[in-house]
Amino acid sequence: INEMNDKTSGILGSRFSTKYKLVTMMEDYLQQNPLFATSELKSAIDQIYNYPMREQAKFTFGQMLKRNDMAYEFADYLIELYKANQLCVVSDDSEMSKEARVICAMGLKNSSDE
Repeated sequence: INEMNDKTSGILGSRFSTKYKLVTMMEDYLQQNPLFATSELKSAIDQIYNYPMREQAKFTFGQMLKRNDMAYEFADYLIELYKANQLCVVSDDSEMSKEARVICAMGLKNSSDE
C-alpha cells in the first residue's frame, strides 16, 4: 500500500495538496459507499489524476476542506464541475504526444567571431 501511495503522491503532489486530499477522500468515500460509485464520479476522479485542476475548482475545494464539509458534498460538487467542464484543464489533443517538440529556438553568436 505504501508503494501505491508513493506513486499517487507523485501524480497528485504532496499529501498536503488539495488535489491529493480530494482524491484520497473520494476514494475512501467510494470504498465505504459503493452504491454512490457512479460512472460520472469515477470519471471525475480519473480526470483529476490525469489533468491539472482549474484554479477556481482547487480554491473552492480548499475552502470546503477548511470547513470540513461532508464527503457527499464534495462528491456532488465534483460531479457538477465535471459535467460543466470546469474541473480540470483538459488539452484538446486527444492523444498527448510523447515526442519532444521545439518550443523556442534561439541562435547565439560568439562576439569574438566578428
